[in-house]
This record gives sequence, structure tokens and C-alpha cells, in this order.
Amino acid sequence: MDEKIKKTLSYSIKEGSSTAVMSGAGESYIVPYALALNASNAQIGFLSSFVGLFGTASQIFGSKLVYTYKKKKIVVLGVFLQATMWLFILGLGLLSLFNLINGTAASILIFLYTLYAIAGNVSGPAWFAWMGDLVPEKKRGDYFSRRNRIIGIISMSVTFLSALFLDYTKEIGLLMWGFIILFGIASIARYISSYLLTKHYDFGNKSERESYFSFFRFLKKAPYNNFGKFVFYIGLINFATSFAGPFFAVYMLNELHFSYLTFTLVNISAGVFTFLTISFWGRIGDNYGNRQLLRICALLIAITPILWIFSSNPWYLIFIAQMVSGIGWAGFNLGASNFIYDAVTPQRRAICVAYYTMIAGIGVF
Repeated sequence: MDEKIKKTLSYSIKEGSSTAVMSGAGESYIVPYALALNASNAQIGFLSSFVGLFGTASQIFGSKLVYTYKKKKIVVLGVFLQATMWLFILGLGLLSLFNLINGTAASILIFLYTLYAIAGNVSGPAWFAWMGDLVPEKKRGDYFSRRNRIIGIISMSVTFLSALFLDYTKEIGLLMWGFIILFGIASIARYISSYLLTKHYDFGNKSERESYFSFFRFLKKAPYNNFGKFVFYIGLINFATSFAGPFFAVYMLNELHFSYLTFTLVNISAGVFTFLTISFWGRIGDNYGNRQLLRICALLIAITPILWIFSSNPWYLIFIAQMVSGIGWAGFNLGASNFIYDAVTPQRRAICVAYYTMIAGIGVF
């Protein structure tokens, strides 16, 4: 393997680690933050559904950029803008502390977090195509499972420490300051990601315009080709899981009255089981194909919400419901991303991943 590519794959793991810090300190607590800003259940639903629709729709625009600009430039700019959006999000907390906004904070948060998602999603197709160029085909399962495992450990660790910090700030009556500090950390971590991406090797190539095809053409041909059927399958999975998905946090915090620590332990336990099984799923995908991986893991995903019905005991949720969830989603997400690499030519990866996430986003919405 070329030395420049080796260095870039190493940088990618470091960049992913920095992103994991952002996720653990920021994204993991956006719903609790919204609840602290007195968001209603409907607003919590909008927080997820607007991000699902407008965030993923922006990938279509992002996929077109790869025909004009280098992938590296698109990704670095998108990540930089995401880091900046965290400053606006934490600024909302400052305004609420000093009573400068009344009754509209949750609605403004929905708007800001949607912009945050758009900034990240615009660069998504370029990043996906870029990594597809860099990672050798026969090593994708192994590399991405290792990268995801490291990212998962860091994300879980930061999420856990953030929960302890939030519980402490809640005890001393400074909860909003706790969120502000965590989102400041998230912003810094994302700026570091942007810097590390500038160190990545770029082939300097743009996608060929001849490989572009419209969303309408994709929809027309989708029922008759392998990738199209796969995309609508993923869209239906997202449609089904999004009925309950946005409200698990509300259920734990508002109905079961979990502390932030207990809430976080239940949440990250799925990540622990993901970490423990993702290498296994990577080998299954490499040896037997990603289609088999999706078939097995979809069954586990389907039964996960049912398991939440029988008990609200945190230990039950961790070792039964979240165990099944973590194991199932570990293989499913790995299989889905690698399936795209297998099913789509390199020239069309950016546009295909945009349409893939668009359909998934419509399902979420």
C-alpha cells in the first residue's frame, strides 16, 4: 500500500476519534438539552424528523459538488461549518440563562441543529467516495470495523464522563452551564477534525460529470436494479425504527426519571455490545457478503423495541434490550455502508450515497 495512503488511513482514525469526542459531548445530549429548554414531545419529534429530512436532502446538493470541487475541499469546509454551529447551539443556552429568549428556545434549537446536520451531510457523499478511493476493497470490512471500534470506545467514554459532569452541574443548580461547557468541547473537537482532514491525502480527482444521473431517473429505475431495491429497504428500516427512536430519551428522562448517569449507561451499553461484536461482523461480511450480514442483523433490530415493553429496570434494559440492539445495529450499519461500496462503481459513489441517505431521511421524517 502507498505510504501516503497508509498515513491517511491512520489520520482518518484520529479524525474519527476527534469526531467521537464531539458526538459524546454534543450529539448524545441534544435531546436532554432540548428538554432542559422545555421542548414538548412534538418538538422532540421535529428535532429528529427535520434533521432526517433536510439534513439528508442536502446530500443531493453535496453530491453535485464533487463534479466541480475536490472531495477534500468539500469535506474540510463542511466539518468546519459543523464545528461553528456548536457555538451557535451553546449560545442559545447562554441566551436562555439570561432570559433573553422566552418560549422559543426549543424551536430555535430545532432550526440550529437542522443547519448543523445540513453542514455535515453536504460533505457526506464526498467523504464516502473519498474513503472508498483510499481503502482497498478486500480490507474494508477489517479497516472500518477497527476504525468504528476505536471511535465507539472514545464516544462511550466521553458520553459517560459527560453524564457524570451533567449530574454534578444539575446538583449544584448549574445544569445549563454544564450543557454550554460540553457543547464548547464538542466544537473544539470538531475543529480538530477539520484540521486533521487537511492532512489527508487527496488524489485530486473530481468525479466525472458523465456518471451523474438525476434523482427522478434513480427512482424510475430503482425497482429494477440491485442498488435501488437496497436503498428502499434501508428507507423502510428507517421508517419503522423512527416511530419509537426519537422518544427513548424522553421516556427515560421524563417518564422513568433516570439520572443523566443512568440514562447514559443505558444508552452507551448498546455501544459496548457494538464494540464487542463489530470485528466478528466485519469478518462475516468479508467472508459471506454484506447481504447475509443485513439479513441476520435486521431480525435483531426488529425485535429490539418489543424488549422495552417488559421492564423499566435499568439492568434489564442494558443486558437484554440494549444488548440485542447493539449487536444488531453493529452488523447492520457495517453491512449497509460496505454494501454500497460493493454495489456501486467508484465514479457514482457520491451521487448514489446521496440518494441512499435521501430515501433513508424521508423514512425518518
